[in-house]
Amino acid sequence: MRTIWLAVSALVLLSVFVASSPLPVQGQAMANPAKVANLRMALRDLYINHIFWVRSLVLSTRLGEKKAVSEADEYGLENAKAIGLSISPFYGQAAA
Repeated sequence: MRTIWLAVSALVLLSVFVASSPLPVQGQAMANPAKVANLRMALRDLYINHIFWVRSLVLSTRLGEKKAVSEADEYGLENAKAIGLSISPFYGQAAA
């Protein structure tokens, strides 16, 4: 249950991060479009993996497959930690 809450929390944080894109302030340089695209693709991959593992956890739990539940739980937790680490440069270590 803790893993599900952690996964949902990471999902909410990621959604907020992706949904908000700061507008450039006058006098600041524009971000490198290639780096922005790479960041978005990396975050998208983390988000897709998160959806996959949460779905696998729910289905395995529902079907009573204990081995699959533990595997999905393990990989889902690793993915949630990866999402936290990916946003820590923007929001600080407290977000991770």
